Amino acid sequence: MSTSTVETGYGGRIRVTVARNDRDITSEVRTFLCNKENANKIIGLDTERSVVGGDSEYPPESKLVILELSDGQNCLIIPLPYVQGNKLPVSLTNFLNLPDFTFTGVGINKALKMLKSECGLTCKNAVDIGPSSPIYEDWDNDSLTEDQINLAAANAYLAFKVGNLIREAMY
Repeated sequence: MSTSTVETGYGGRIRVTVARNDRDITSEVRTFLCNKENANKIIGLDTERSVVGGDSEYPPESKLVILELSDGQNCLIIPLPYVQGNKLPVSLTNFLNLPDFTFTGVGINKALKMLKSECGLTCKNAVDIGPSSPIYEDWDNDSLTEDQINLAAANAYLAFKVGNLIREAMY
């Protein structure tokens, strides 16, 4: 597990954790559950994909390689292909299905379909705040660069902020 503080580029700083095992992922999920500052219980959810395959007979496909979650103060980045034992913890599945939390993101509907088909993860409450963006770089590496961590944190943070604004406007 690695933890750092990142400037979001949207006027804030966020604590970012890259976690690859059950204990670390579960610890960060608890952090989201205990964040009293997140009164609306909004979690920004974003994913990164990597292009695989592709030749003259078969078109390239994308696969999910990074899951990012943010509560506005904390960001959890999970490099999916490199999770220890190739199995995500039950705590993450349970968290994504809590009825009191709303997960917001750009292109979240497509991301959730991929999370379900590729990782077996489902999400109870999701709000899509726009179309997904194209894949610009290769995210399928065991070690993420500082730029990738910064971009992932900013994306998840932005999904949280927009979701929070939408929620506040509704109530």
